[in-house]
Amino acid sequence: MEVQKQHDQETETHQPHISSYRDLIGIWIGLMVLTLMTVAVSVLGGRLATMAVAMAMFIATGKSFIVASRFMHVKYDKPVFKVLGAIVMVLFVALLLFTILDYATR
Repeated sequence: MEVQKQHDQETETHQPHISSYRDLIGIWIGLMVLTLMTVAVSVLGGRLATMAVAMAMFIATGKSFIVASRFMHVKYDKPVFKVLGAIVMVLFVALLLFTILDYATR
């Protein structure tokens, strides 16, 4: 009986998040532009190997942020999930910077 009450409370607070076609097409166009930027960096950044890798990783981070916030609905989740995602992003950037520094000083 108590489980049923808890389930009813959860379903009352949960609301579906429906995105419009305009938003979805805009997200798709944004992801395609970022993908083209990644390809451009990989083709044109041959001389700057370290910077090309760094730029490609930062672009990929931006794409993952867009996908997580819109398609995984992190935008609508509890704040604790946003904080945990921010911690992961900070650790990822730190790891990326340490890798770039190691590669650049060889």
